[in-house]
Amino acid sequence: MLLAGAAFPASAFAQCVINAPAVDACLGGVRNAGPAGATLDLNFMFPGSLDPRITFTRASTATYTDASGVIQTAAVNQPRWDYAGGSLRGLLIEEARTNVILSSGNIALWGLFGSVQPVVTANQVTAPDGTLTAARVVYPAVSGAGTFSVFSQSATLSVAAYSFSIWLRGNVGGERLYICATPDGATYYKAAAILTTTWQRFSFVTPNLTATAWFFETGTDLRDATQAGTPAQTIYAWGGQVELGAFPTSVIYTVSAPVTRAFDNCFIAPASMSPWFAPPGGTWFAEFIDNTAFGPTSPRVIGNHGGTGEDPLWVNSSGFFISSGGGQINTINTVVLGAVSKGVSVQGAGVGKICLNGGGIGTGAQTGFATLATAGVGIGGANPGVAIESMSGTIRRVQYWPRVLSDAEMQRVTT
Repeated sequence: MLLAGAAFPASAFAQCVINAPAVDACLGGVRNAGPAGATLDLNFMFPGSLDPRITFTRASTATYTDASGVIQTAAVNQPRWDYAGGSLRGLLIEEARTNVILSSGNIALWGLFGSVQPVVTANQVTAPDGTLTAARVVYPAVSGAGTFSVFSQSATLSVAAYSFSIWLRGNVGGERLYICATPDGATYYKAAAILTTTWQRFSFVTPNLTATAWFFETGTDLRDATQAGTPAQTIYAWGGQVELGAFPTSVIYTVSAPVTRAFDNCFIAPASMSPWFAPPGGTWFAEFIDNTAFGPTSPRVIGNHGGTGEDPLWVNSSGFFISSGGGQINTINTVVLGAVSKGVSVQGAGVGKICLNGGGIGTGAQTGFATLATAGVGIGGANPGVAIESMSGTIRRVQYWPRVLSDAEMQRVTT
């Protein structure tokens, strides 16, 4: 049976064996089951098309990883379905970010520094995006206090935390080095990297930096006494990225200037809320993967697209929340970053309930979701373009019932 709003390719029926694991696979990795009576059922595990009730915009190109593990570029206003290890994660939704590092894909144009500088040669092997643009980097042995050999680029930053990421691959495997940030060769923030012969993206997040020029290095720098010496070694590098925020996001290409990837704006407009939505009550469900590091953010998985009023499902470091005119209710358990989560929120006559991943039921007084009818529903965000309300992760499924689910139904649908 095809549920409302779920686009199911006819060719897939011939491949289905009627047992639960096979049905899950045929339905894009999410179970096409749940309490009866859902009037909205959006399955985002079918790459290539969105339900016609959804509006999707993004004012820039953006990257994603395809089923083969290759980084691809989506056009302006084109949605992205993201994969990891060959498995579909869902519809990718990200906040706006700016990569301040120049020549992100051409490491040969970065600065070379050290007691003995590394030798960098451009366009030597295939990069993670399938192009012959990754550079070969030959490092000398680095030993003895104060010696160093790095490729580096500087940027003057705000007083904030930044994420530094770069793709690295060893020539033989087992190579070790550091990615780090320093303003002066005395203060360092860093992460150690042990390479294999497969591309890996290494990253770390700084604390709040000072508003000065910071050098983002890759190599070994023994001016930092906590780094260990390294032997002569050859590696490959590509895709350097420095962005304001507490976690790295999808690759943002740069050449001669910083580049901003616009935010993904996925929503159901007020004109498309009828006839399936019945305010003020009902039940909202979402299956999703959240990649944010929380911090000051409270990303809306399902939100009021006008940016104010009720938000059926949102997350932060304390848990998983529902909010409306009656206040805020949170779940007993918390969201695990990077993992599949299932959450459901209920609005009844003066009563709200919420459940995450089959856990305990959080309850409290709520006043309903009436304004969603005139504001619309944001999927993966609320107030468009407001970073603290924008999700960075993937949406897998969204459902709505115009009735109050029982506690048992809430736990079943989120398990």
